Amino acid sequence: MKDSFHITIGSYPPDRFYFKNELNLIKVSLLYADKVRLCNLAFSFIISLLDITSLNEDQKIDLMEKLIPELHFSQKDLLMLKIGFERYRELRRKKIRNKEELLFLIQIKNVLIEQWGKFKDKIKQIAEDSEVNKLIPALESGLLEINIYGKGQEMDYNINDFVNEFIGSLGEALISKKTYPLFDDQTGKLVNAGIKEGLFKFPDSSSNKAKHVGFVSNIIQRLPTFDRAKFDEILDIRKSLEKPLIRFRSAIFTLSEEIAHQPWDENFYYDSDKLFYREIVPVVEEIEEECKSNKYLSRLLSQATDNPIELPAANSILGMMIAKLSDFTNISTIILGFAVGTGTIAMKAFKEWKEKTKEIERNQIYFYYKAGEMIKNNF
Repeated sequence: MKDSFHITIGSYPPDRFYFKNELNLIKVSLLYADKVRLCNLAFSFIISLLDITSLNEDQKIDLMEKLIPELHFSQKDLLMLKIGFERYRELRRKKIRNKEELLFLIQIKNVLIEQWGKFKDKIKQIAEDSEVNKLIPALESGLLEINIYGKGQEMDYNINDFVNEFIGSLGEALISKKTYPLFDDQTGKLVNAGIKEGLFKFPDSSSNKAKHVGFVSNIIQRLPTFDRAKFDEILDIRKSLEKPLIRFRSAIFTLSEEIAHQPWDENFYYDSDKLFYREIVPVVEEIEEECKSNKYLSRLLSQATDNPIELPAANSILGMMIAKLSDFTNISTIILGFAVGTGTIAMKAFKEWKEKTKEIERNQIYFYYKAGEMIKNNF
């Protein structure tokens, strides 16, 4: 059984649940790797909230209080919730309540429960707007895993605990021998600071891995209309180009060794761009030209045109027979001979086309070229 090429994505929580950068990193990784794990606090939060039936009443209220400022409720709802939270906590702290306070507490709970319904709708809308729900095919296929933070813990929602767990998952990705770390810019800076302060261990093997997938991410996101590609399309392309991908990885291993800087260093992009324009672009253009010149039908028609049918002379016996249409057998023989001749030309052209196609596909950069063509042709 072959070893799986595994990528761990570490991305910084975005503002206002805007996940364009994260989604592109996921698409890059799904196209290139065999397995992908995403480490992102916001994604973990949304995925967890899509299954929030296990929360008790107090946990729901605690959660709403901390998150409603980020969910764009109306000013009226925000004011009502603020008053409700304050009064609810005040009454909940009291050990002995009179009848009026108990009734008021029940009323507040009913209001908060009603707002919980709106809160759930907001979460679902965020999941839809951020395209998190479009990850379902990748999640169901088992190719993508989202790291869930705070799983199995008491829901006190201490943000520091979640942050520490997130940072810990980044450190694990750096030292693991089974995964390749791919970090966005902000996470890369965080990791770099952690390395300098001794928070993270950073072996030489991790350095090479980070440069490898950093270079891959840089060049794959340059593919035409890549940011518009859908996840099911990415999965289909990945499946159809499995063999060319193996050769492409081999090329990336070799090329990325020339990169002197880490992905979170400013000079990394210069190193990456230099390799891309020097080693990738010329090869892609060469493959494109070879593919254009290797069109089977155009070769077949061209060769058939260069070899027209030569019928017997009109004054020959066979020619007279053809002209008079009196000998069906001879006419059939002439037509059959033409078909065989044309078939020979076609078979020769087909064989040449097939050999040329195999030669093109053996190019280590063919995966990159073909993936770009397939993505572009969908738009």
